[in-house]
Amino acid sequence: MKIGLDLDGVVVDIIAPILPHLAEICGRPVTTSDLTCFDLREALSLDEAQAERLGRLVLWGELYSLAPPVDGAIEAIQRLANHEIWFVTARPGKTRPHTIEWLERHGLPSSPLVLTEHGKKVVGEMGFDLFVEDDAGTAVGLAELGVNVLLFDHPWNQCPALPSNCRRVRGWTEIVSICEKEQVSR
Repeated sequence: MKIGLDLDGVVVDIIAPILPHLAEICGRPVTTSDLTCFDLREALSLDEAQAERLGRLVLWGELYSLAPPVDGAIEAIQRLANHEIWFVTARPGKTRPHTIEWLERHGLPSSPLVLTEHGKKVVGEMGFDLFVEDDAGTAVGLAELGVNVLLFDHPWNQCPALPSNCRRVRGWTEIVSICEKEQVSR
């Protein structure tokens, strides 16, 4: 089975290293539950100057190196090594070296890495049987193209309805279970 994995919010807990910076930018404590939509500018009601500071922070490639893995991600991906795993992310191209270093440091399989602009993952030309994503818009777009999608549950991706081939998952144990059941049914 060919599985596409988004990185940030699925494999990499990019929010952990960003929260202290967001608190500094906002001048108040910021928690994950404050991030109620994918666009942090909107979720935190940032003005233009604050949004610019956030943009510089996100473009700082080392931030990606500092992020811890999402709970259970490393072990789960290693368990799924019998599948064709692809890492697909909307990170800026200049973060590729930091991204590769992070994947290697955490012992993840040598898999294709695709860096693309946000939303471009929806193209769906890569032929994934399953894609794990944390952005509801991208998840729905992939599902509409016929890809089976697992939407990794976060405060920023709550939406009223998902297509029938897009389901919400609460963690990596559930993802592995779904992949193992899918493998048996093939």
